[in-house]
Amino acid sequence: MKTLQIVVMAFAMSAISLKGMAQRENLAEDNVPAEGTEVIALKWGAVYPAPVVSSFTCSVNSSAEAGAVLRLIDIAGRTALERPVALLTGDNRFEVSMADMAPGMYQLVLQTDMKRLTFKLLKSQ
Repeated sequence: MKTLQIVVMAFAMSAISLKGMAQRENLAEDNVPAEGTEVIALKWGAVYPAPVVSSFTCSVNSSAEAGAVLRLIDIAGRTALERPVALLTGDNRFEVSMADMAPGMYQLVLQTDMKRLTFKLLKSQ
């Protein structure tokens, strides 16, 4: 019953298509203003599969090359994973393992100097 409640909560918090691809309603973009620097446009492509069993793939499109940090934050606000990533101009794809992480809700954050993208995801057993 507890697992069912978590899955229902995840669907209530985000719109997920039948193929497990996240739709735009589940994505959040936060501008982080940086004075005197070029603005880099970042957009989520997809995060799949949903829910995550052992690993997931995320894709993001960047308008320029940039360094970024990819973080997974658990529901208690603890950083479960943090790793640097290099964004190339155009489409970028990253595979992230969650095999050793507990089931539950997580927030995926991709942060550059000027932009932050966030995505909510569910890790199942």
